[in-house]
Amino acid sequence: MPTLQQQQARSRQDRLLRRTAGVCLALLVPLAVAGLLVVGGSDRAAGCVEQGEGCSSVSGTWIVLAFVAAVVLGAVAALWPEDYLPFGRARFWLVGLQVAATVAACALLLSYA
Repeated sequence: MPTLQQQQARSRQDRLLRRTAGVCLALLVPLAVAGLLVVGGSDRAAGCVEQGEGCSSVSGTWIVLAFVAAVVLGAVAALWPEDYLPFGRARFWLVGLQVAATVAACALLLSYA
């Protein structure tokens, strides 16, 4: 049986992870907009749109899938009740996967530049 101090420490860590997931969710859209601005202003993107040359070999589907994965993982990490998590470190792993999906989405988006 965990002591009161252990329960309080676990609750603080859980709140911190929920906040982290929320911050990552809030930053996802500005990161995507900034990436689109960078990509849209590049010569390679202009050549791809105007002449069909120099287009990226990365499929747009992968970018959308990474973006959706980041949103879903972040929503689950931020909103899922602590009592229903399958194991103690589940929220930690969800936040880590959310960050990885966000980085992947931004990297794939920037590969068009």
